[in-house]
Amino acid sequence: MIKLLNFWIKNLYVDKISMQYYFKLKEIYDNITILIDNPYLANNPKIIEMELVRKFIEDKILYSPGNSDKLNKPISIYKNKQRFFSSMHCKNKPILPIRHSLYFDILEWSEVEIARQLSLISHFIIDHIHISEFYFARWTSGEKFTNSPHIMQCIDRFNKLSLWIIEEILSYDKSSLRSKVIEKFILVAHECYLIYNFNDCFNIITALVNPLIKCLRKSWNKIFKPEVIKIFTSLQIVCNVSKNFSSFREEMKKIEDKPCVPYLGMYLNSFAFLEEGPKYIKDKLINMEKIKKFGKIYTEFSRNKKYKYEFKPVFMLSFLTELHPISEDSLIELAKKIEPKFKLFHSKHNKKRLTSTDKKSFEMSKLFSKISIESINQNATQFDTISNKINLKDAIKKFIENK
Repeated sequence: MIKLLNFWIKNLYVDKISMQYYFKLKEIYDNITILIDNPYLANNPKIIEMELVRKFIEDKILYSPGNSDKLNKPISIYKNKQRFFSSMHCKNKPILPIRHSLYFDILEWSEVEIARQLSLISHFIIDHIHISEFYFARWTSGEKFTNSPHIMQCIDRFNKLSLWIIEEILSYDKSSLRSKVIEKFILVAHECYLIYNFNDCFNIITALVNPLIKCLRKSWNKIFKPEVIKIFTSLQIVCNVSKNFSSFREEMKKIEDKPCVPYLGMYLNSFAFLEEGPKYIKDKLINMEKIKKFGKIYTEFSRNKKYKYEFKPVFMLSFLTELHPISEDSLIELAKKIEPKFKLFHSKHNKKRLTSTDKKSFEMSKLFSKISIESINQNATQFDTISNKINLKDAIKKFIENK
């Protein structure tokens, strides 16, 4: 199998292949990683060849999934990659974990990389908001999804990300692990703040001060690092909504010639307040003062639009674009069971309760195993032709077409 992969990489690989093959290559990557890390295979001479395959897939597949021309659909951010994906010659190389579980475990990932991916996604959504979506506070009307689609998409993402953060913290089985996850999210929020992603910074802090997380006293009491507590306190001050978001406004003034994700809620609040005043046209007279105020707010909101983040999208974190957390009612019931007693629904060897994200990872692993078994049982004759050195290229082509 490794020889076949090596041949394909050297002779048949093309950058533009469909998304379904990227998913399959991701599964191959995961399984090769497991084999390489297996201590019983440490002295196997094929390990070097496997490592070469793994590195190739890591560079070609994990950083840049899919063909942007074929998958240019507005349904999904990761499918609409013509604008979303930055240049392959990025200054900031992605930070991948040395090894990662079959399911998502935030403790294995760098807070810097998570903040980068969140910033890419949020910048992409907010960048699509048109000035007309702010007219007359359209996002509050009955036809808000028609008149302000991107604003509603941003609001929906804000709510889903908040619920996902809460679910992720509650999914760990011990208070000591939950405290580490809370620490991790605090550091992610701080990294978002450092790269001027105020929207996700506010989102994470809002989730952490949610009553469902605040009530986890055992977990909070196990956060001993003074620097983390200091960061959390300072971020709470920045995210304070008092005095008309004065802290956020001061931070926005400091940014010049750099990409930024402004906190949308602050500007929606300003536009809504503006609409409560006199109308734009009254007694056939145009209210120029109100138009100037509208322009000033929008200029401040959009002044950093032309600057883009120079980060590479990481395929293994692509699920962050379309989150599907459980409902708030389900999270409330889950939080009630966690402290003082918390039982797992699955194997005692796992340290985390399975979430919807984890289930997708397991399904992909099962699919890969199924494909491998079918390949061995049903395609033995084709592999025989390969071993007999009868036109290897045609044999591979037939094998792919049959699958």
